[in-house]
Amino acid sequence: RPPASQPPRRAAPMAVGSSMDLRVSKALHVRGYDKVRISVIDDGSRSFGGFFDYEAPFAHRWTNLHLHTAIKEIPNGTASFQIAGQHVTVRLPAQGHTARGFLIADPCISSRDFSCAFLEKFKTFERLVDIINTVVGSDEIDYWAILGDNFYESKSPISQMLFSRLSLEVKSKPFLAVPGNHDFWITGGPPGSVSDQLGNGFMQYYAQDTAASLPRAPVPYDFSANPEARQIAAAGNFAFSHQIGDIGFFGYSAAHGWSQLKPYAHDFCAWVNDTASVNTVLILGHWNADNLGCVDASTPNVWAHLRSMPGCKEKLVLYVDGHEHCNEVTEPGHGFMIGGNGQGGACEPQFGFLVLESGPDV
Repeated sequence: RPPASQPPRRAAPMAVGSSMDLRVSKALHVRGYDKVRISVIDDGSRSFGGFFDYEAPFAHRWTNLHLHTAIKEIPNGTASFQIAGQHVTVRLPAQGHTARGFLIADPCISSRDFSCAFLEKFKTFERLVDIINTVVGSDEIDYWAILGDNFYESKSPISQMLFSRLSLEVKSKPFLAVPGNHDFWITGGPPGSVSDQLGNGFMQYYAQDTAASLPRAPVPYDFSANPEARQIAAAGNFAFSHQIGDIGFFGYSAAHGWSQLKPYAHDFCAWVNDTASVNTVLILGHWNADNLGCVDASTPNVWAHLRSMPGCKEKLVLYVDGHEHCNEVTEPGHGFMIGGNGQGGACEPQFGFLVLESGPDV
């Protein structure tokens, strides 16, 4: 990073974005620290010359889109790729070293599928584009995350509006995403309707490397759930664990309940126990309480479970969530809510983001 006396390098202004809908997500810890999943979402008309090992139309929902994805190596913390004529450079902080991330939850930039209460008050679209391009696009941020209710989209990804305005520098950073209740049921909870995306659009568009990919590679997700029967996508499609810097991340869907999450949590804590370079455990969830489709899997509840498990309990265990549209400390020293990004809720209208830094000397 540049010396503290130098201002961060700024990315392109809002009017300029990268046309390629690129995702870089950190690969599961079992693949090794130096791996990422690189994905591109498009209409299927482009050829990528064999760069990707899975290329197919979206399954079940948003089927006009195509997902192209593959696991790639980032040796010694940096690697460059030519993807559809664009030069993409991916960087990872050294394993066990300081990492700094940008996190938001519950962002809304349109009222197309669900009302965005403070769309005009906060100019959420314009400001999110400028904030993300400036902050995430700088050399100061190593990863970024959106923690559920991602743009309140059901018919198709409203988020394409945002991603089309983001710089290639932003989209080349590791991106993390977990689903919220509106990512399953647009009205906010079950049983919903047969037109709900039920997590299917979310898992393919935000393109995380999840547990579902391990037994079925190169297919990245489990498409066995039947949305026409109002079945939500399987839990493994949203469960991930990996490391960036000295942080061990555990991401999950609370719509599946603790009984389905528990095996992933035990595996995660066993890995953390064997990984001396992980100093901080960060749980990424959406629900701050057990309601609206969540049973015993709210982020505070999962935090309580993990901080008592061997392997995790010896580390500093933190959590970040949303669901309530407020930005506040919910568990002093441990828990944070960053859900104030355009929606109304239990607090005064709020708009903001969280920057989290962790390192051996922080």
